[in-house]
Amino acid sequence: MGGDYHELLASTAAAAGDRLFLRWGEERVSLRQMEERSNQVAQGLVRLGAGPGAVVANMIPDSPETLYALFAAWKIGAVAVPLRPTLKGDRLAALLNHAQATILLTHIDLHANYRRIHKQTPTVGRAAVSLRQASPVLKVFPGVETIQDWLELQSTARPPARPRKGEPALILYPENTDPCDRLVSRYGALGRKPMETAARAVLRPGDALIPGALFFDPDFLRVTLPAVLAAGIAIAREG
Repeated sequence: MGGDYHELLASTAAAAGDRLFLRWGEERVSLRQMEERSNQVAQGLVRLGAGPGAVVANMIPDSPETLYALFAAWKIGAVAVPLRPTLKGDRLAALLNHAQATILLTHIDLHANYRRIHKQTPTVGRAAVSLRQASPVLKVFPGVETIQDWLELQSTARPPARPRKGEPALILYPENTDPCDRLVSRYGALGRKPMETAARAVLRPGDALIPGALFFDPDFLRVTLPAVLAAGIAIAREG
């Protein structure tokens, strides 16, 4: 199979688009839908000025939108930086600054945590929020776009981004570490064949995997996600 995560998604969606990729409570998302919605979110990121080399911090609580946004960042050659949604205050500011994040994706209910420290994070130029199960009393501030609006855009397949091999693709900050302690995965080193071989040895298409880690956890992103893509199985969560 080969290729980085977004390329694995595109190729598996082309070959078996109707196959279930994510079961989120009562919601079902096929490979084709994951690919199309990721393309839509990629268009939204481009509207915010993102492109190759942009650093997209993803602080969306676990949901389908979390995965749409991760794949979308890679589709445009950006660096994805998943952050725990519980972050706030100086810790949040320190991680955004250390990553040199240029765009923040979060949930409308958590946007206030960013607004309180936005003056401490000068590199973050734009923000977008998810409205999934949003509190009805919260409003979207001017200049803040919504991911649900992006999902109304026409889904246009994007040619695979081709950053230089070895450019950062994924930056992870393990919990309870110094802000300077980070794990970096690079383009050309995602979705490697050893993981594909191991996944196919124990998993079969049609299986459903309940991940033990949340979507922003290093184990999910470096082990579970490529295994799911390689073996053609579904992720199952209660939502």
